Amino acid sequence: MLVGPGEPALFECKVDASPIRPDTIRWERSGYDMEGKTKTTSGSPASGESDRANIGVVLLTVLNSTADDSGPFDCVAENGVGGAGTSVRNQTYLLVRRELLGMRKNLAVETILNSQLK
Repeated sequence: MLVGPGEPALFECKVDASPIRPDTIRWERSGYDMEGKTKTTSGSPASGESDRANIGVVLLTVLNSTADDSGPFDCVAENGVGGAGTSVRNQTYLLVRRELLGMRKNLAVETILNSQLK
């Protein structure tokens, strides 16, 4: 996923599992402040899937994205069937565009010069 600086990044993880519990799906990233920089919410299945009680959706929002937020995020699904530690992991990557400060300064100077010439 590609977002600009300051924009939120929204990830969706949808799992078909039985049984489905509130802790079946979670988002992780090693060494990242998930609690301070993200918001996780449980969602509902897309239309047409509402009759399937075993579909779970968890949304992850990275708030006010910066270049430091770029990196992998893992959706982990675990329903406890098959013994402890049995899980499925799907990795998604976030890229946050970097602002080119030199270009921004040049544009500001050019705008000022153009306005003075008028």
